[in-house]
Amino acid sequence: MDISAKTIAFEEGVSASTANRTLDSTRCEFRNNFNFLPLHLCFDEFRGTHNTYHFICLDADNHAIQTILPNRLKQTIFNYFMRFPAPVRSLVRTVSCDLTSYYVDLIKKLFPNAKIIIDRFHIVQMLNRAVNSMRTDLMNRFDHNSKNYKLFKRNWKLFLKRYDDLNCTYQFYERSQREWATAEQLVNQGLQLADQDFRKAYWDYQRLLEVIDDPTPSKIKIFKQCLTEVNQKYSGSRSEASKADKALLTLYDNLIPVITALEPQYCHYTNGPLEGINRKIKQIQRTAYDYRNFEHLKARIYLQTYLGKDTRSSVRTA
Repeated sequence: MDISAKTIAFEEGVSASTANRTLDSTRCEFRNNFNFLPLHLCFDEFRGTHNTYHFICLDADNHAIQTILPNRLKQTIFNYFMRFPAPVRSLVRTVSCDLTSYYVDLIKKLFPNAKIIIDRFHIVQMLNRAVNSMRTDLMNRFDHNSKNYKLFKRNWKLFLKRYDDLNCTYQFYERSQREWATAEQLVNQGLQLADQDFRKAYWDYQRLLEVIDDPTPSKIKIFKQCLTEVNQKYSGSRSEASKADKALLTLYDNLIPVITALEPQYCHYTNGPLEGINRKIKQIQRTAYDYRNFEHLKARIYLQTYLGKDTRSSVRTA
């Protein structure tokens, strides 16, 4: 139940310290068994006590928490997983994570047989933000009272939508342009006004959305070629790259995990369940007006996430 420890103590007629001691006693129910690991893992972090980021690991199959560590330092994560025997770690098949720089190297050392999957949401988000930032820069080149400025400002969502989903038949009156137009026509008008960098960024973004929506081998190959061409273009210096190209260069630096995430057999492994857990953790902290003790927060997270959950895992013992 999502109520604070102080409220529980008041309802039960005990002190808040007694409620916390009872909560701490439940931690023995969630001890780690260092003889097995889930076959599919998710890595992420969340902001916890004293504005510190804590590392969290999840079973990607049944969404049960594997561990919560007091910080997200590389050495802390490495030391925890090294407590598992090498035969156990070698059975892990996939690890989903975001684009945190040291996760990829860490996973390679800890789980030699695991496929690394960069979460597709973070892949799209990176290029989405770059394109939107370039749209803002382009918009600010025009006078703030002009039609061109209002075209990019009022219809910003259309430039981030998949082009094939833009309505090309329904016309509506666009007040900023003082004309009837479809969503597709407005985007095309914007692309005609845009410079070459923005047009390239827009179509690169559309190519990524198309691969995410329908990850066929041919589309994946085209997107991979796009990343390779961007890397060759800025092989001498990356400082002159546009914001979208810098995002593509980051994806190229993680090329194998990115392409793995786009492949159909791995596309259902994402960090989505872990983001849901992180949202629940924020609610736990909000209800308690934040926690000062990491162990109390950890015990509360385990208790509320395990209530009514089937924690049987896709594991293999050594």
